[in-house]
Amino acid sequence: MSWPRAKIRAGALQFSVFVGVVVSLILGAFIMLIHIHRTLSVRSDLFLETIRNADTGIQYSLNHEINDSISLPIFEEDYKHLIVSQKQWGAFKIVSSKSTIKQYTFEKVAMVGGWEMKRPALFLKDENRALILVGQTRVEGGAYLPKRGVRSGNISGNSYYGSRLIYGNTRESSEELPSILPVITDSGAQLNSAIPFEQSMQLKNSFLKETTYIYQAAPINLFDANLTGNIIVISNSKITVHPEAKLTDVILMAPKIEVKNNVVGRFQAIATKNIEIGKDSQLRYPSALVVKERISQNIQADQPTEINQIVLQERSRVEGVIIYEGQPKTRNYEPQVVLKINAKVKGEIHCNQNLELLGTVEGSVYTAGFIAKQSGSVYQNHIYNGKILEPALPEEYAGLLFENSKKAVAQWLY
Repeated sequence: MSWPRAKIRAGALQFSVFVGVVVSLILGAFIMLIHIHRTLSVRSDLFLETIRNADTGIQYSLNHEINDSISLPIFEEDYKHLIVSQKQWGAFKIVSSKSTIKQYTFEKVAMVGGWEMKRPALFLKDENRALILVGQTRVEGGAYLPKRGVRSGNISGNSYYGSRLIYGNTRESSEELPSILPVITDSGAQLNSAIPFEQSMQLKNSFLKETTYIYQAAPINLFDANLTGNIIVISNSKITVHPEAKLTDVILMAPKIEVKNNVVGRFQAIATKNIEIGKDSQLRYPSALVVKERISQNIQADQPTEINQIVLQERSRVEGVIIYEGQPKTRNYEPQVVLKINAKVKGEIHCNQNLELLGTVEGSVYTAGFIAKQSGSVYQNHIYNGKILEPALPEEYAGLLFENSKKAVAQWLY
């Protein structure tokens, strides 16, 4: 007995084929998705490793001295490369780390300064004179003092009003200030490639590129210029910064630099004679003021000469470092760094000659001597109403680069 054959409708057969095709497409898409996911995961891992290697390069530069640039041989794979470079940038250093893995490249660049776990409030060079404190003077933190020590004094009927002379531990100083690394103050070799200065310049240059130099032999007046980044402005005579100018991370170089009242910015000013910061001006961290006298400016006893100074006028504020490096003087009764009343430095001062401190330093002072000019008289190694407050400086601050000092990132660059 034979059974009747079942008839399958054509529509059902088409539906079966359709279902099979859909299932195949879904499986194919799923397989492709897995492949793409694995590929992206591998690429993501490679890119993240590239970033981590760049971080490794920055950390290496903080722990080692580098001349120009080096390639770090830290990988077994020949498709991985790490190049670390370093250069002087005014009072700081710039370090960069370029990491490459196959087609991926990542570069980090930072401005670096010196770092110490515990800074002294004061290091006063021993020139066989005691330190004299007068008025509302206050020194908080450790102090390195001459063998003759510290005592209270009197100026025009004003004595010392503190309950202690030094609010911290004291040690004997030496006949030499702690040495800092040289500051680059001469870019003459680069002037052939410099662009001429123009009023109302608008220029931004990445620190990943070559430095842009702007030069003019005559005085430069920065009225409404907007300059940002890897730029050095040079004049053979004087640079004047007006409050309308916008300066960020650039370097100014001239024999004389004047910053007018109410200027706000973040830059380094490097001169061979004078720097003046006007009233109510604010230079944000990490800024620097540097005067490095030329050898030809050596002062003779029988030859009058211009007084070279860094002056911070009333209510001005500088966050960063101030460096004065002068030539030896036979008799010196003038201050080379002056902080007027209510002027403030949040950072460090390193002066190999005299400092007149009427304002406040939230940080550290390294100086060969103090001068107080009051009532027509000059008082050597006197501080009158000045304040040095080392605990007010943040622990992560990075500033003066001493020989063999540790380094830390002061600012990530772009």
